[in-house]
Amino acid sequence: MKFKAIVVGLLLCALMVSGAMCQSSPSLQKPKVSYVPLGWYLSADDAYNPTDGFGLVEYTDSSDFDFVQIYYQPVPESLKGRESDSNALIAQAVMEAIFSPDDTGPMTVAGRLAGYAETYDAYYGTWETEIVFVYDNTYVDIYTAYNASEWNIQEATSIIESIYF
Repeated sequence: MKFKAIVVGLLLCALMVSGAMCQSSPSLQKPKVSYVPLGWYLSADDAYNPTDGFGLVEYTDSSDFDFVQIYYQPVPESLKGRESDSNALIAQAVMEAIFSPDDTGPMTVAGRLAGYAETYDAYYGTWETEIVFVYDNTYVDIYTAYNASEWNIQEATSIIESIYF
């Protein structure tokens, strides 16, 4: 009888410890968008998948295929404790970029400090921008490409500026 009581006690302790661990690591928050320009549509809405390591929300312009990709995942080690450090965020944006940036700097997205890297491709007449920031326990990596017209810049920017949690 005493053995059963010990086993039950150990099981209860294990459940309490695992419950506390679950509470100490809250789940990721999926970024939302409050404004989608006319002609743009939700082209991907993939929930966070630990196997892939990220979730994705993507909007695409049906007329010229400009796009805004919003990836979200756990905060990378390189930014832990540096979530509000503009130099760290800018360096992270440069590291994430699939292009060589012409310009970098800080900005604000969803009320949080963000770092960006940007380039202009004169051959294609397009801008590419990489933006990263941390919202609570969620790391957000935005990659966008759009034509260099004032209208296209405004459309892509309006989606990014409307991100919320």
